[in-house]
Amino acid sequence: MELIIRNGNVLDAVEHFPEIKLWVDDWLSNKSNFQFETSGTSGVRKQLIFSRTQLIASAKRTCDFFHLGSGTKVLHRLPMQFVAGKMNIVRALVAGHSVWVEQPSMHFNLPWNPENIQWDWWTTTPAMLAAFLEAKLDPNVFQKILLGGGKVPTQLRNQLINFNGHCFESYGATETLTHIAVRSIMPIPSHFRLFDGVSVMEHQDGIEIHDNVTKIQVSLNDALHFYGENEFEVLGRLDDVINSGGLKIHPLLVEEVLAHWTSLPFYITQSPDNKWGKAVTLVVLKSDILEWKSLNLKIIFENHPNWRPRKIVLVQKMDRNENGKIVRKYNPEGMVDSI
Repeated sequence: MELIIRNGNVLDAVEHFPEIKLWVDDWLSNKSNFQFETSGTSGVRKQLIFSRTQLIASAKRTCDFFHLGSGTKVLHRLPMQFVAGKMNIVRALVAGHSVWVEQPSMHFNLPWNPENIQWDWWTTTPAMLAAFLEAKLDPNVFQKILLGGGKVPTQLRNQLINFNGHCFESYGATETLTHIAVRSIMPIPSHFRLFDGVSVMEHQDGIEIHDNVTKIQVSLNDALHFYGENEFEVLGRLDDVINSGGLKIHPLLVEEVLAHWTSLPFYITQSPDNKWGKAVTLVVLKSDILEWKSLNLKIIFENHPNWRPRKIVLVQKMDRNENGKIVRKYNPEGMVDSI
């Protein structure tokens, strides 16, 4: 772990992290435009271009919303090829943060944080935070944690019960230049709420986002359920909706039910079915099959019987991207009957 930026000033230690140094050098050269790449977890990776003005506007809005002023202490463990990692560094340079860096990893070498640094800000993924807690590390070294890159499991929130700070979940995409909405996870859960200046219109192919702050207008294939004008919950991607016997089932909602019962890795997809057209399908690791068979899915889904997985796909491993997010694949190695 090394301090590479102190109060917005880049230190020589940045040389030990070539990807960060390349990004910092580009920023300090006053380039006008910057290239970003989508994560590819739900499709083919895309290249996007944003202007320096847009990056600054996004960075300032986040810092203002979370009160991340000059001198904010930041832990950075994100890969630099994606938007979250890049914008974390931009915020530090724009707002005068101090940044400690570790290589992105799902493992935390012990002893960890021997200097007992108290950070103000950690932006990370649910999977990485789960790995942090599984290593029996104390989340109270952070004042604020922002989670992104995947839905926050209920079990993860329950593990934060002794966390004295604030934990948030973000909603956004590379196309929106990181988050455009956040919701509280701890201490009091809430719905997602759009940032000021952002509006969303729903249409049959998803949503259209207008951001007056970053001057971004983009359409996403997401399904949201609104509570009023500015608050919502995420139902998932329209591409992933399962049309089973005429019913439209959102995989994320099915996954949320299952997450109350297990911490095993899994995801929900669809597979062809002679009776229903498409069947809700559970993808799990072969090594976990006995534990899955011990669960009674009929009881778990008694309030939503149509959501119950009818088939199960067994895979040798689940690929994850650099942020620890499961990469959903539709090439199962084998199929067995419902458990």
